[in-house]
Amino acid sequence: MKFLGKKRTFPLTASILLGGFVFLYLSLFSLSGIPYHFLPGDATNIMFNACRMLRGNVIYRDFFEFTPAGTEVFYLLMFKILGVHAWLPNVVLIGLGLSIAWQKMIRNSGQRKKTEVQENKAAEQNARGQW
Repeated sequence: MKFLGKKRTFPLTASILLGGFVFLYLSLFSLSGIPYHFLPGDATNIMFNACRMLRGNVIYRDFFEFTPAGTEVFYLLMFKILGVHAWLPNVVLIGLGLSIAWQKMIRNSGQRKKTEVQENKAAEQNARGQW
């Protein structure tokens, strides 16, 4: 556990996130920056609906969708901020993957701190007179 100590927390986190970014980038883009077409499932419909909303159509009035409009609204905001580009879904996937990895590392570090506190309490109780 000394490898994951307080002194190496930032370099370890940064290297894991950088490695995750490189892996996701190489999985979703070619080396020249051209995105691979990776839109599984209903992603194509979601992107099309977001483009329709960008052109002024209103969901549930001009077109119907069974699911809540959260993803369409998210992509609508991304289209308004960055424009309609083919690389946008892949960039969103990279951001989502890195944020999940970061949250997982934060959660694991919190659990590790809890176990360290419990181990320290047990050692302290043994030192007080459990002998």
